[in-house]
Amino acid sequence: MLELSPTSYIALFILAVAGVWWWRRQSTPPCSAADTHHTEPGPASPQPTESDTSMAELAQRMVRVEAAIDALLTHNASPLAASPTQPHVRETVYRLRDNGLDTRRIAAQTRLSRGEVELLLALRNTPSA
Repeated sequence: MLELSPTSYIALFILAVAGVWWWRRQSTPPCSAADTHHTEPGPASPQPTESDTSMAELAQRMVRVEAAIDALLTHNASPLAASPTQPHVRETVYRLRDNGLDTRRIAAQTRLSRGEVELLLALRNTPSA
C-alpha cells in the first residue's frame, strides 16, 4: 500500500473538494433567456466575475498542488529505496533499530517501505542455515 505523508493527504483532500465544487458548478442549469435580458446595452464581452477569478486562482493552485505531489512521489523513489538488500542499507536499518527507533521512523529515514524494514528486521533475527 502506498504510504503518504499528512501533507499529501491534505493536498488530496483539497483537490477532492475543488473537484466537487467545480462539478456542482458545472451541473447547475444555465440561466434562461429572460434572466439574461438587459435593458441597457452591455459590453461586447462580459467582465469576469469574482467567481470566475476565484476559479482561475483555484485552477492555478491545483496545478501547484499536483506539482508538489509529483515531487513528493518522485522524491520517495530514491536509489536507497531501490535496493534494500545492499549491506549498508541493512546495517543502517539494524543500527537504527538498535538505537530504539520504530519501523515507521526507520522507514522514513531510510526511504524504504515499512514492509521492507520489517522484513529486514525479521531476517536479522532468523538463524542462517
